[in-house]
Amino acid sequence: MGYYRKLLLLVILILFSGASFSQKHEEGIKDGVLDLRAWNFSIDGNVELEGNWEFYWSKLYSPSDFSDSTITPDAFVAVPGVWTGTLVKGNAISNTGCATYRLTVMANGDNHLMLSFKEIISAYKVWLNGEVIVQAGVVAN
Repeated sequence: MGYYRKLLLLVILILFSGASFSQKHEEGIKDGVLDLRAWNFSIDGNVELEGNWEFYWSKLYSPSDFSDSTITPDAFVAVPGVWTGTLVKGNAISNTGCATYRLTVMANGDNHLMLSFKEIISAYKVWLNGEVIVQAGVVAN
C-alpha cells in the first residue's frame, strides 16, 4: 500500500473551459473527490479533472478554512462548466459573483503530478497542497 497524498485544489472564481492532468480518466470525480491511488499514469495515461466539484457560493475560502469540518458545500457543480442556474438554498444563482471550487485528489506518494490549464476567463487563484501555485487578477466578492 503506497503513501497517500491528499491534493487540495481550491479554485476561486473560476470558469473552466478545461483544466486537466490531461487526456484519459475512467473513474471520474464524484462529490468533489478524485481517487487516483490505483491509477498508473504510465499505463493508464493522464487524467482530466472533469466531474462534480464542491462549490461554495459567494464565499472565498483558503485551504486553512477547511480544517473546520463543519464547512459543507452549497452544491456540486460540473467542471468544466458555468455556475449560472445552480441551485443554492433553493434559488438559482446568476452569472455574476464569486465562489470557491474545491477538489480533493488522493494519489500515491510516488507520483509527481502536473496541472495544465487551457483557458480561464476570469480572476482566479489556484491552491495546491496549501500553497498558491497560480493566480490572475484580483478575486473580490
